[in-house]
Amino acid sequence: MKPTRTDLSRHISLQIGVLKLIGVWFYIPYGLKNVKFWIRILTRTVLGIVMFVVPTSSQLIYVVRLILSGNAEIQVVAGIINLIMTEMLVSLRLLDLSLRRHLLMELWDQLKSDEFQFYSKDHKEILEKAISFSRTLFWVLAFSSSADVFVSQLDILIYNFENMENLVKETAAERQCNENEAFKEVFKRCILHHSSILRFVNTIQATFSGLLSATLFLSTGILGSTAVILFAIESPTKNLTEVSWVLAYLVVFVGNLYIDCYFGNTITVKSLHISTVVFSCPWIKLPTTLKKDLIIFIAKTQRPLVITAAKLVPVSLETFTKSHNLIPRPAVALATMIPTT
Repeated sequence: MKPTRTDLSRHISLQIGVLKLIGVWFYIPYGLKNVKFWIRILTRTVLGIVMFVVPTSSQLIYVVRLILSGNAEIQVVAGIINLIMTEMLVSLRLLDLSLRRHLLMELWDQLKSDEFQFYSKDHKEILEKAISFSRTLFWVLAFSSSADVFVSQLDILIYNFENMENLVKETAAERQCNENEAFKEVFKRCILHHSSILRFVNTIQATFSGLLSATLFLSTGILGSTAVILFAIESPTKNLTEVSWVLAYLVVFVGNLYIDCYFGNTITVKSLHISTVVFSCPWIKLPTTLKKDLIIFIAKTQRPLVITAAKLVPVSLETFTKSHNLIPRPAVALATMIPTT
């Protein structure tokens, strides 16, 4: 059975389109001897300095001078620090992706592999639903969409084992062989699919580990400074506009962080579920050799797949809740360091 081709690169096509639109896409479609290449280099250098270096540096100098003056208001300082860390987060994410752009293109190539294509209408429905969801979340730079590719492939692998009996019968009828040979063929295809998924998650880890590290580690400071701004607002009922803006920013930022952690957690949960569905497939009447292969595969899939930041912190819902528990610490530290006037 040959796979039907589908363009899985649509998962991240909108994100790449946005990067090209604002002029920060990593690749330049011209050679070194072309004048347009050096114009692009010059344009990006100026754009990088104007957008990422000058504003952050000037704000950092200003907040240091403000604190040293002794006349700083906590709300003002917290707002500037919040802005600095947000700009640093965006800059670090783009810089990290730029340095790992070869891994990003490797992910692109892996999306075109036969193992990631669909063999049935049910497979196509799973993939199209995942692509539609990714494009809905295109404002998340890249990781969540790539993770959604991974989740959809896990869904297909789980679907194959849950419907192993029907797949075996279809394969036996197509190849005109007995069910044991058909099971061996379908099982082999599932093993190759699982191997491709493992290779894909390793590439995801290598590509986005720096990006996730910057997001998780800077998020604590950003959430803490936002909390300081919120609590420092005098007479919130009389300043509803200001409160609304702060809460809206908080919701957007927490939402971005939650999506990353949600997909990381989903990957781990679904990967652990694979061993259960493998054990549930019809294996009792199989030959001893196939049973042994099945046991080895079950043992291999009992090890969960975990996306980590800096190879230390798992990207999961548990990490998401812990990052929120850390909010009061920077807020209290900032409040004790800066006198109110």
